[in-house]
Amino acid sequence: MERSNWILLLLGAPTAEGETPPLDPVRIMKGLFLLIQEGNLEDPPGYEFEPYHYGPVSMQIYDDLAELVEEGLVEQLAVPGYSWNKHQLSFRGTNCSEELRADLPEGVVEQIDKAKDTVSSLSFRALLRHVYGKYPEYAVNSVIGKV
Repeated sequence: MERSNWILLLLGAPTAEGETPPLDPVRIMKGLFLLIQEGNLEDPPGYEFEPYHYGPVSMQIYDDLAELVEEGLVEQLAVPGYSWNKHQLSFRGTNCSEELRADLPEGVVEQIDKAKDTVSSLSFRALLRHVYGKYPEYAVNSVIGKV
Protein backbone atom coordinates (compact mmCIF):
# COMPACT_ATOMS: atom_id res chain seq x y z
CA MET A 1 0.00 0.00 0.00
CA GLU A 2 1.23 3.50 -0.75
CA ARG A 3 2.46 5.36 2.30
CA SER A 4 0.07 8.28 1.79
CA ASN A 5 -2.93 5.93 1.83
CA TRP A 6 -2.45 5.66 5.59
CA ILE A 7 -3.26 9.37 5.87
CA LEU A 8 -6.49 8.78 3.96
CA LEU A 9 -7.34 5.84 6.22
CA LEU A 10 -6.69 7.88 9.37
CA LEU A 11 -8.72 10.87 8.18
CA GLY A 12 -11.56 8.60 7.10
CA ALA A 13 -11.67 6.54 10.28
CA PRO A 14 -14.61 7.17 12.59
CA THR A 15 -14.22 8.06 16.24
CA ALA A 16 -16.04 6.11 18.96
CA GLU A 17 -18.98 8.50 18.39
CA GLY A 18 -19.06 7.54 14.69
CA GLU A 19 -17.85 10.95 13.52
CA THR A 20 -14.95 11.71 11.17
CA PRO A 21 -13.69 15.07 12.44
CA PRO A 22 -11.00 16.95 10.53
CA LEU A 23 -7.52 16.76 12.02
CA ASP A 24 -4.76 19.30 12.44
CA PRO A 25 -1.23 18.33 11.36
CA VAL A 26 -0.12 17.44 14.91
CA ARG A 27 -3.02 15.00 15.31
CA ILE A 28 -2.33 13.42 11.92
CA MET A 29 1.33 13.09 12.90
CA LYS A 30 0.58 11.59 16.32
CA GLY A 31 -2.14 9.30 14.93
CA LEU A 32 0.23 7.77 12.41
CA PHE A 33 3.01 7.58 14.98
CA LEU A 34 0.76 5.72 17.46
CA LEU A 35 -0.51 3.44 14.70
CA ILE A 36 3.03 2.51 13.72
CA GLN A 37 4.21 2.09 17.34
CA GLU A 38 1.19 0.24 18.71
CA GLY A 39 -0.70 -1.19 15.76
CA ASN A 40 1.28 -4.42 15.31
CA LEU A 41 0.92 -3.94 11.56
CA GLU A 42 2.39 -6.49 9.18
CA ASP A 43 3.10 -3.79 6.61
CA PRO A 44 3.31 -0.48 8.52
CA PRO A 45 3.42 2.92 6.83
CA GLY A 46 6.98 3.78 5.85
CA TYR A 47 7.26 6.97 7.88
CA GLU A 48 10.41 7.61 9.89
CA PHE A 49 9.96 9.73 13.02
CA GLU A 50 12.41 11.89 14.93
CA PRO A 51 12.06 14.06 18.06
CA TYR A 52 10.89 17.56 17.21
CA HIS A 53 9.10 20.60 18.67
CA TYR A 54 5.90 18.72 19.54
CA GLY A 55 7.26 15.22 19.88
CA PRO A 56 7.60 12.66 17.10
CA VAL A 57 7.56 14.09 13.59
CA SER A 58 8.04 12.74 10.09
CA MET A 59 8.49 15.46 7.48
CA GLN A 60 7.39 12.85 4.93
CA ILE A 61 3.84 13.19 6.30
CA TYR A 62 3.79 16.91 5.46
CA ASP A 63 4.93 16.10 1.92
CA ASP A 64 2.34 13.36 1.48
CA LEU A 65 -0.42 15.52 2.96
CA ALA A 66 0.41 18.36 0.55
CA GLU A 67 0.31 15.90 -2.35
CA LEU A 68 -3.09 14.56 -1.25
CA VAL A 69 -4.41 18.14 -1.11
CA GLU A 70 -3.03 18.81 -4.58
CA GLU A 71 -4.66 15.61 -5.89
CA GLY A 72 -8.02 16.72 -4.48
CA LEU A 73 -8.32 13.83 -2.02
CA VAL A 74 -7.89 15.99 1.08
CA GLU A 75 -9.29 19.45 1.79
CA GLN A 76 -7.72 22.10 3.99
CA LEU A 77 -9.90 24.02 6.41
CA ALA A 78 -8.58 27.33 7.70
CA VAL A 79 -8.51 27.70 11.47
CA PRO A 80 -9.19 31.38 12.31
CA GLY A 81 -6.37 32.93 14.32
CA TYR A 82 -3.88 30.14 13.59
CA SER A 83 -1.25 29.58 10.91
CA TRP A 84 -2.14 25.91 10.38
CA ASN A 85 -5.12 24.21 8.76
CA LYS A 86 -7.25 21.24 9.65
CA HIS A 87 -7.61 18.50 7.06
CA GLN A 88 -10.57 16.40 6.00
CA LEU A 89 -11.28 14.04 3.16
CA SER A 90 -12.93 15.36 0.01
CA PHE A 91 -15.73 13.36 -1.59
CA ARG A 92 -13.15 11.56 -3.75
CA GLY A 93 -10.91 11.05 -0.73
CA THR A 94 -13.79 9.54 1.23
CA ASN A 95 -14.49 7.05 -1.56
CA CYS A 96 -10.81 6.15 -1.77
CA SER A 97 -10.54 5.73 2.01
CA GLU A 98 -13.62 3.49 2.08
CA GLU A 99 -12.21 1.29 -0.70
CA LEU A 100 -8.87 0.98 1.09
CA ARG A 101 -10.60 0.23 4.39
CA ALA A 102 -12.72 -2.52 2.82
CA ASP A 103 -9.56 -4.35 1.72
CA LEU A 104 -7.90 -4.34 5.16
CA PRO A 105 -8.10 -7.06 7.81
CA GLU A 106 -10.49 -6.21 10.64
CA GLY A 107 -7.64 -6.00 13.15
CA VAL A 108 -5.90 -3.30 11.13
CA VAL A 109 -9.15 -1.34 10.77
CA GLU A 110 -9.59 -1.51 14.55
CA GLN A 111 -6.06 -0.15 15.10
CA ILE A 112 -6.67 2.75 12.71
CA ASP A 113 -9.96 3.54 14.46
CA LYS A 114 -8.24 3.39 17.85
CA ALA A 115 -5.52 5.81 16.72
CA LYS A 116 -8.14 8.22 15.30
CA ASP A 117 -10.20 8.05 18.46
CA THR A 118 -7.15 8.73 20.64
CA VAL A 119 -5.98 11.78 18.73
CA SER A 120 -9.52 13.14 18.36
CA SER A 121 -10.64 12.70 21.95
CA LEU A 122 -7.70 14.32 23.74
CA SER A 123 -6.93 18.01 24.03
CA PHE A 124 -3.68 19.16 22.43
CA ARG A 125 -1.79 19.13 25.74
CA ALA A 126 -3.34 15.82 26.82
CA LEU A 127 -2.33 14.27 23.50
CA LEU A 128 1.25 15.43 23.93
CA ARG A 129 1.22 14.17 27.53
CA HIS A 130 -0.04 10.80 26.29
CA VAL A 131 2.67 10.50 23.61
CA TYR A 132 5.48 11.95 25.76
CA GLY A 133 4.56 9.63 28.63
CA LYS A 134 4.74 6.51 26.47
CA TYR A 135 7.64 7.60 24.28
CA PRO A 136 9.79 10.07 26.27
CA GLU A 137 12.67 9.74 23.82
CA TYR A 138 10.56 11.74 21.35
CA ALA A 139 9.98 14.61 23.82
CA VAL A 140 13.62 15.64 24.13
CA ASN A 141 13.28 18.57 21.67
CA SER A 142 9.84 19.70 22.81
CA VAL A 143 9.23 23.46 22.86
CA ILE A 144 6.41 23.03 25.35
CA GLY A 145 8.39 21.62 28.25
CA LYS A 146 6.32 19.94 30.90
CA VAL A 147 2.87 19.12 29.61
